[in-house]
Amino acid sequence: MQLHVCSSGQETWAIAVLDVAQPDQVAAALQALRRAALANFSATLIRTSPLQVPGMTPNPNAALDALQGVSPQGASTQVTAAFFAKGLRVYQATVFAPQVSPEASEMFFSGLKLQ
Repeated sequence: MQLHVCSSGQETWAIAVLDVAQPDQVAAALQALRRAALANFSATLIRTSPLQVPGMTPNPNAALDALQGVSPQGASTQVTAAFFAKGLRVYQATVFAPQVSPEASEMFFSGLKLQ
């Protein structure tokens, strides 16, 4: 797995990339990433929405999740995470902060594109 992370102000942005060996592992990997996001932030799922990223392989497990959780430092944290795949490559794009800016979050997720 590769992980790319940056921070701006109080928000942290991350993209994780994971390659699986077989097509039948994609759905399981997407589900595992979603479970891990909930566990890593001791979070509650607030809402989930269907997700379409240009260039992604359609998958019923692709989703955009809004979570409410706790940071590693113990602070209340909002998390928005997208889970999607292209072929055998699985992605998780995440933004988290004490309060996620809806405008910045929308720009981040709407800017995702796979080639």
